Amino acid sequence: MKILIDCGLFQGENSEEVNREPFDFNPADIDFIFVTHAHIDHSGLLPRIVREGFSGRILTTQATRDLLEIMLYDAAQIQQSDAAWQAKRALRAARIPLEPLYTIEDVQKTMPFFDAKPYGTVFHLGKGVKFRFLDAGHILGSGTLEMWFQDDGKEKKIVFSGDIGKKSNPIVRDPSVPVEADFVIMESTYGNRLHKPLTDSIEELVQAIKVTFKKGGNVYIPAFAVGRTQDLLYILNNLVREKRLFDIHVYLDSPLAEEATKVYLSHPEVFDEEAKGRFSTHAFGDSIKLHFVQNVQESIALNRIRSGIIVIAGSGMCD
Repeated sequence: MKILIDCGLFQGENSEEVNREPFDFNPADIDFIFVTHAHIDHSGLLPRIVREGFSGRILTTQATRDLLEIMLYDAAQIQQSDAAWQAKRALRAARIPLEPLYTIEDVQKTMPFFDAKPYGTVFHLGKGVKFRFLDAGHILGSGTLEMWFQDDGKEKKIVFSGDIGKKSNPIVRDPSVPVEADFVIMESTYGNRLHKPLTDSIEELVQAIKVTFKKGGNVYIPAFAVGRTQDLLYILNNLVREKRLFDIHVYLDSPLAEEATKVYLSHPEVFDEEAKGRFSTHAFGDSIKLHFVQNVQESIALNRIRSGIIVIAGSGMCD
């Protein structure tokens, strides 16, 4: 039995070359792929591995599977668009154009391999191997993977942390902590950093918005389409309800973020108790005025609004 944990798209210097390098294994030999969460650096090569021969099961949570359905299609569209642009340049330079890393058709072939599992339940893979997802508290559907296996007749346990969320993150529950393990493979992105309390960050946001509006400007916030955007919308809504901000118009300039927000709203079963309470009533009272930017023309038109709005967009769209 061969198992792969995550299959992500490399993002950074030389990413184009790195993501086209051959896998260090034969994709057809892999029986199971576990996906800890939907961010593309953990999942973005799934269509490529399917195209190159993987035909097993992709195990993850239902919320992660639903996010990946929109995110992988979005990634494929970007791959195809970039490849078409590069092809024009290659033809002018008499070079052989590169094919896209994967296509929308590859994503269509990938989705049937998903097998969504709930948190907290132990499932058996066979040959003495079993697993369970715990809530990692990072983004909607994120999971820490516990896996048990046989070693010389003894059962042992390995934990793959995935990306771990902070306590008291908006919307999602605090991370669940495995109680024991023989081996731990753990992310450590912020392992040497102490984060300030969320309340302090929210107060900084409030003051930045008030000062900017007072000076006659607009607030532009670059944010990841999945996770950060939904956190910001939730926090801004709460600030209006708490009367710390008033009559706020928020423009969401990201089609992917709009679709991801819809997925978030479809999974209240993984919200924390505060978020469940917020979304369980239709008596919202005051809230932000949320506008979804539908096309390039509407995005350009935002430049004509001189003051008093908040624009949330991908980092590239804020350039």
